[in-house]
Amino acid sequence: MFSRSQWGKTRWCAEPILFCISLDCLLKTLCSSQIGCFVGRMFTVTLAYADDIVLLVPTPQAMRRMPLMCEKYAAEFGVLFNGTK
Repeated sequence: MFSRSQWGKTRWCAEPILFCISLDCLLKTLCSSQIGCFVGRMFTVTLAYADDIVLLVPTPQAMRRMPLMCEKYAAEFGVLFNGTK
């Protein structure tokens, strides 16, 4: 049984792991869309570092579609995105 202070520390330690798992699921969803660009010879859909995600798209239509996919994911899993950054 955890005391209140121990649970807080345990929960705090688990949050980065849960965030990584959640981000990984989003990135896999975006990659499965097959929308992206070639960077050199490598097909790339997103660039991600920590909590920053860059969507790479070839056309304006794809630029409208990719954020919609992120919004759908966010609604399903209770994630908030800051699109102003």
